[in-house]
Amino acid sequence: MQIHELPTISGSPSGGYFATDNGTQTTKIDYTALAQAIIEQYNASTLAGSAQSVKAALDGLVQKSLPTEIAPRTTIASNDDLNTYTTAGIYRCATATIAASLSNCPISNVGFNLDVVQLYNVAFAYQRITASSGTTSSAVVEVYERFINVRDSMYGTWKKVPTRAEIDGILKPYKVGGSASDVDDCNSLPRNSIGYTYANALNSPDAGYQIFTYGINDSNKVQLALRGTVNPKIKTRLLTGGDWSAWVEYAKQAEVDALDARVSALENA
Repeated sequence: MQIHELPTISGSPSGGYFATDNGTQTTKIDYTALAQAIIEQYNASTLAGSAQSVKAALDGLVQKSLPTEIAPRTTIASNDDLNTYTTAGIYRCATATIAASLSNCPISNVGFNLDVVQLYNVAFAYQRITASSGTTSSAVVEVYERFINVRDSMYGTWKKVPTRAEIDGILKPYKVGGSASDVDDCNSLPRNSIGYTYANALNSPDAGYQIFTYGINDSNKVQLALRGTVNPKIKTRLLTGGDWSAWVEYAKQAEVDALDARVSALENA
């Protein structure tokens, strides 16, 4: 396509065209096609100023290719060994049957995606498996990861990345607050738990107590129960040799002071 000097363009672009006055007749010019023709006709060295920089930028975009990490997925075949997947890329295990046949794979009951990222001049690799138990919004997603020393052929152990719910389940007995549903039996509280309110749990001293567990040695521990701020009550019990003692309530300081006063009054009578 040859580009010639165009007559003055009149009006504004409309419907993808410029309307031009070409002497005795009006000509419609497709300015999208015209721009493409200019790009094809000229290279960056023949353009000047801003046009030259635009052309260079366009050429740079065309020349760039997608990085390996986001390239189309490669299929993982049956009986493959995931230790051999150290080249950067995205790999797909299509079915649970294929997953069950793989070597050095942490899951066998579902298909998955395997992401491989090369690190430190390809001397090391990071593998990440993402699997889902279903296709609905309520499906559980599981993630496993490991590092590989490619240079020395050393393969890390697959570790499951815990979900938020799993972390909460682990930390639950160690948090302040909560409700009776968090534990069924105060006897099952782990050592060094920080305290929970168990309104209806088994072996609780009473409703509304916060219970703190302290380890004494490998087999014994003490539980301290606190309730109320205006009229506090304190109870303790001891686990010895696998058996819990009964809860013992401690006297309030005001009660101790009142008792001391009565003793003093009797002694001075």
